[in-house]
Amino acid sequence: MKVIKSLSIILLVLTTLSCSNKAGKESPTDWETMKLKGKVKSFMLRNYKFSYDEGKSEENLEATATALFNEAGRLVDFKSYDVDSSGYLVKFDEAKNQSEIRYIKKSLLPKSKELISYDEKGQIIERLTYDDDSLLKRYTCAYSERGKKVEEAWYNALDFLTTKLTYQYNDKDSLVALVECNALDGVIKKFTYLYNDKGQMIESKKLLSEKEGEWIHTYTYDEQGKVVQDLEIYPLKLYPDSSIHNKRICKYDKQGNLIEEGNYNYVGGLKSRHIYKYDDKGNKIESSSYDEYDSLMNRKTFLYDEEGSLIEQKFYERDSLWLRESFEYKYDDRGNWIECSECRDTLMQSIVKREFEYFD
Repeated sequence: MKVIKSLSIILLVLTTLSCSNKAGKESPTDWETMKLKGKVKSFMLRNYKFSYDEGKSEENLEATATALFNEAGRLVDFKSYDVDSSGYLVKFDEAKNQSEIRYIKKSLLPKSKELISYDEKGQIIERLTYDDDSLLKRYTCAYSERGKKVEEAWYNALDFLTTKLTYQYNDKDSLVALVECNALDGVIKKFTYLYNDKGQMIESKKLLSEKEGEWIHTYTYDEQGKVVQDLEIYPLKLYPDSSIHNKRICKYDKQGNLIEEGNYNYVGGLKSRHIYKYDDKGNKIESSSYDEYDSLMNRKTFLYDEEGSLIEQKFYERDSLWLRESFEYKYDDRGNWIECSECRDTLMQSIVKREFEYFD
């Protein structure tokens, strides 16, 4: 689904951009991460919501955002504001990593900010969070020579350690152990992971306390590397009658799309079942959910345009339609959508408009 209903979606995208430039890896451009086509120089986004009163509709501007890119497709400036003038300002360093994020309150004065530091490989090593220039918390991260995360630590406003995570890997750089220590109450949580010779995780264990015992997941794969069985095993100390709490069975089509997912209880009885259908392009066009009696509970259908954008989705309670959402797009000559409108049943809900500027 390519609809941007809120600027929070853009902000989620932004959190991935600073992690995309890793040493030794061919990272996607920010154009690709944000699913933009062509050499975009900048765009401005306006999000309008509709309100209704006595049968009359009113279009209200809810939020705006602007983004600026360099010719290599890296984001170099980003700003977003809600209608009340609260929002975000993102700054980048010379390596195009996010170096500062400011959170703006209604008065337009900085309310809080994050300062982010990186190592020479572009990996985050420290985050400082401030509120009105007072330090709220500090986060640090350390890496191995191979670039794997080996330690994370969180500190409070007094710079006392509150939580610490340590990571261990095997010779194939797969995570084999994670230990979480809460410095305030001394609680230690341990997670371990086991792999087969293909590098697929076949077992994960979670130890929250010695009193409870271990929580275990085991995984079985098909020839294509898809999970076909997932066993969730609870500690016998807590569940003496049976340790197997849930069994998930998955089926796939020839293209590798998940077409059926069944969940079963510890005696093998059905808990729920989900069926999925796809079109020739791999887009999901229908999903159905069934209860423990294998009776239909709800169903969703999806329709797409030639660009792969979702243009309609219908929600059914059993076989009765209870909601229809439709989306209409307008595109520029580069293939980027410049307007997206959303309707629920017959009422317009929102319109998102984007204005693009290109390098060529």
